[in-house]
Amino acid sequence: MRPRFIIAAFGLALALVMPAVSSAATLQFTNPNCSDFQVSSSSNGVVTLNCVLITAPVCTLTAATPNPVINSALNLTAACTGNTSGYTYTWSGGSTAKCTTSTCTDTQSAAGPVTYTVFATGAGSQGPPATATVTWVSQASAPPSGCTLAANPNALPAGGGSVFLTATCSGGGAPTQYSWTGGGIPALTVGNVQNPSITSTTTFTVTPSNSAGSGNTASATVTIAGSGGGGPPPGGQSFCANYQNVIFLDVPWGGVADTRSAGSNFLPNGVLVAKFTVPSTWSNAQGSVGKLQVAEFGDPPTYRQASLSSAACDFRGVANGQYDQYFRDITGQQPYPLQWAFGNTAVAEFTVTGNTLFRPQLQAGRTYYYNVRNWNPYGNGGSGSTSCGGSSCNAIISINTP
Repeated sequence: MRPRFIIAAFGLALALVMPAVSSAATLQFTNPNCSDFQVSSSSNGVVTLNCVLITAPVCTLTAATPNPVINSALNLTAACTGNTSGYTYTWSGGSTAKCTTSTCTDTQSAAGPVTYTVFATGAGSQGPPATATVTWVSQASAPPSGCTLAANPNALPAGGGSVFLTATCSGGGAPTQYSWTGGGIPALTVGNVQNPSITSTTTFTVTPSNSAGSGNTASATVTIAGSGGGGPPPGGQSFCANYQNVIFLDVPWGGVADTRSAGSNFLPNGVLVAKFTVPSTWSNAQGSVGKLQVAEFGDPPTYRQASLSSAACDFRGVANGQYDQYFRDITGQQPYPLQWAFGNTAVAEFTVTGNTLFRPQLQAGRTYYYNVRNWNPYGNGGSGSTSCGGSSCNAIISINTP
């Protein structure tokens, strides 16, 4: 029987009738547009050759870090489509011309931006260029410090909307990148501004860093009307406009934070706002009690006035007069703080699960503020006075979880 060959390429089929053969034979087909032929046959001796068209490789180029430190090694990796086993690579940018594989390492001695480019060639077909730009930086003297995160606006109407997040640091070395969480925003950026859109109350965090290490983590909560549970709407920073020299601290749940590490001194007339969030998965035994505590840190002991609230800088509910009178509402339904505390070591107790006599019940997943002033209500004959006798009265905040 004479076998028939059908060559299918570019949508066309060609049937060839070959002379009969009585012994094994080799038949070779070549096509510069095909990288291979796929062969199929049937019982009637029809053989079909399908051309596998050559497709130029398409690559992406990734740098290990967007801000490598000068005189260190930067790893670059090209990830390409197709069967990469036979690819060749052509690099440019920096000192990469020597590289011939899908990975390359570069080192620069001067700070500044460098753009790297790689071409991959497979089966004689060169793909489009893939590029990556990094900015080489000098070794920073110290990690960033005193970092804060501002949200504008910090409250949105029902349905949500767009918000601008801006990270700033007041001390240490300048940040070169920012690590973010919350609201589906990019996890790592070289810029300090994000502009997400949200539909529910969201807490964002940012950790600025540079070649010397990571700075402190700052956070900001944007509230949406109608979301976030009962109680008064969180005030965010709305009361802070009434005070001077406000310091914001982000205190980890079960951790500590101090004003000096934040890069700011706690001034005599200042306000310290310690912000913390109860983990959304937190639960504990009925009646377990947690404690918020403020104490001196590197300065003399100082009498403090402190409030636990769902709003920053919340010192509402004070009836001024001899020795003052303080109103609180542990249910969170009235325009007062949840709890007050006083003393050289001002301690506010709370619970997260269940009712505990005279203590507020915090809600898992919500953000709260421990607001502290250098104020002694018993000073000046009972009319109250500033309690900080020095140029600063730095403090440390700690959270003992229930």
